[in-house]
Amino acid sequence: TKSEIDDPEQYIDSILAGDYAQLDKAHPVLVILSSLMREMFRASDGSRLISSDFSQIEARMLAWIAGQQDLVDAFAAGAKVYERMAGRIYGKKALEIANPSKERDVGKTVILGAGYQMGWKRFRLQLKEQTGIEISDEDAKGIIDTYRAMNDRIKSFWYEIERAAREAVRLPGKVTYCGRDGIIRYVVRGDWLWCLLPSGRPLAYAL
Repeated sequence: TKSEIDDPEQYIDSILAGDYAQLDKAHPVLVILSSLMREMFRASDGSRLISSDFSQIEARMLAWIAGQQDLVDAFAAGAKVYERMAGRIYGKKALEIANPSKERDVGKTVILGAGYQMGWKRFRLQLKEQTGIEISDEDAKGIIDTYRAMNDRIKSFWYEIERAAREAVRLPGKVTYCGRDGIIRYVVRGDWLWCLLPSGRPLAYAL
């Protein structure tokens, strides 16, 4: 990983020259390449490379698809959802959560991860890896439970999407639906389970 390589940019010229034998003496080539996924993007001559990011896109889309309307409304109103989450965890008002603070980091980590079924063990590990914050098993369990209690529609959506996928596998050719207004669809065609996303993009899973 990138954290294992000091200054991976020093290897860009060797990569462009195709000098893989020399690179392999320093680190495995694939490790170097994976460390430079972003750094290797560059604009063509006379052009500029501009990047952007959709703010909190994973949490926003999940809340909308799952029908967690209170969270959707909070995002739409510009509410500080990380502070809101941290406040619920620590028994404080959102306004009492400082930015930056360890409490906010905990709220952010759980918002961005727990919505995708992250359990307490992974949450505890991820919190330490990403922020350096260490918490007890008991606290980790309590935080995950708090998230799931606050976001009951998201929790229900996990089982809804699993049921739709299982039914599609059990009845090949039948289209099953889940999510807000049935916006996600599953169907088996041949040896593949297809998932059609709201964007229209399909995902295929081998059976």
